[in-house]
Amino acid sequence: MLKLFVPLIALVCAPFLAGPTAYGQDHPDHPPLVTGPNGQIGIYGPNGRFIGIDDDPEAVLGGSFGNPFASFAPPSLVSFNSFGTILRYRIDASLIPGSSFSESFLVGIPRTIGTSPLPVLVLFHGFGEEPQDVVNKTNYFRMGMFRGWVVIAPLGAHRFNYGIEYSQLNTEAALEMLSVNIVPGFGGNVDIDRFYAVGFSMGGGGAANFAARHLNTLDGLRFAGVVIHSGSTSLPHTYWTDPAARAILMLPELFGGPPTNPLLAFDYLRVSSVDMGPDKWIDPTTDMVRNLCRVPTMSFLANEEPSQSLIDQTSGTHAHLTEALKDSGGSGPMLRLNKGANYNNHDWRNLPEGRVFKFLAPLSSQAPPYMELVTTLADRNGNWYCFEVSQTMPRTFSPFDWKIVSGSNALIVSNVANIAELNLPIPKSVSLDTSTTLTYYFQTGDGNSVDLILGEYPNEPQSVLRGFSPGNYSYDLGTSELTLHEPADKASTVKWTIIP
Repeated sequence: MLKLFVPLIALVCAPFLAGPTAYGQDHPDHPPLVTGPNGQIGIYGPNGRFIGIDDDPEAVLGGSFGNPFASFAPPSLVSFNSFGTILRYRIDASLIPGSSFSESFLVGIPRTIGTSPLPVLVLFHGFGEEPQDVVNKTNYFRMGMFRGWVVIAPLGAHRFNYGIEYSQLNTEAALEMLSVNIVPGFGGNVDIDRFYAVGFSMGGGGAANFAARHLNTLDGLRFAGVVIHSGSTSLPHTYWTDPAARAILMLPELFGGPPTNPLLAFDYLRVSSVDMGPDKWIDPTTDMVRNLCRVPTMSFLANEEPSQSLIDQTSGTHAHLTEALKDSGGSGPMLRLNKGANYNNHDWRNLPEGRVFKFLAPLSSQAPPYMELVTTLADRNGNWYCFEVSQTMPRTFSPFDWKIVSGSNALIVSNVANIAELNLPIPKSVSLDTSTTLTYYFQTGDGNSVDLILGEYPNEPQSVLRGFSPGNYSYDLGTSELTLHEPADKASTVKWTIIP
């Protein structure tokens, strides 16, 4: 069963009570900052309503802080046709640890479930939009359900979320509910190897970063493919180049300050794909997008895209992924197309949905190829690929690279920094055999001590060597875990040999 980062003990459904969307069929460009009717600074929203920077946050952001005493009710029906059923669900904020916002989301269930696990298409909406806008403006729900896929469009806490941490907690909760409750309730199961992320504009950056932060190849959430449609992939760059977006990012309910604030810099970077400055230079030490080096990723821009900021971010991020990381597998295509004759320059529909499905449909999550380096950047404790990471210091990046040499029954881990424990709980998941001699090559990136944990040792090994001398280790019979205590050492590479 799919396990995500937010365990929800009791999940319930309630109708989303907001009225119909006030937005038209075209996604709005970010409006400029202006002085409003009463002298307040703000913006005119997509529906023409003035939004002051000091207005009520629920009204401004289009989300709900939730009600722990809310009445529970079934999901509400949005549509029903020959392709399937679209339903609206709601999770109260009281059921989402770490978030103050309730989550509403739309789910498309194909008309025929069948016995095979179902692929899942996750759609990330644009700036100022909500899930219903994705239904109104695109054919993703209809085309996905026609193919027998489950389609989900989360709100992500509110309409201007920019993929901020609590927004991702809300999306995790929606995907947990989808996988554990909703799809099984219709007699089906999700295919954990075929989750796909597609996002537009603000959601393009959100889709890329969400996929880059969810890499659990053991039994949890990971993505087989990603599509970035005109995405704001660098929030620092967005802050410096888009005044209207800057006003939103400065709200206390988002970041509450600039990315140059030392207390906020990490918050911006952890939910960005890259750290791109105004000069378009990308910092290679904080690029969460490196985690997509094994995930096929399509990027798209309309030739008439009006936002130079989005052009720079999308093209720069894709170039960084395909060029700087090409030795680690590279990426998918970068598409540039003319916009459709009836669409705006900045529009969901500039990228034909058929192109997206053609790209995603053959993809399935695969373990990284053996003998190829996998570069990884963790921003928090949790599952990253086949490893469980425990950081030395929170709110700091933790890089590590790794490679499996299955023919030699060897694991190579290098450039490790800010990691207190690096746990490989199921070595056989990467074709390592603990019943025979296993070699663990380790190279530090910061010179600090690390506990290297290996599972699947039912008995204490006969010998554990660090180099040519007995190594410092501990063994837990109850958990079948062997822990190699790697001391603080700036040596280039250390060889551990474990003889069962």
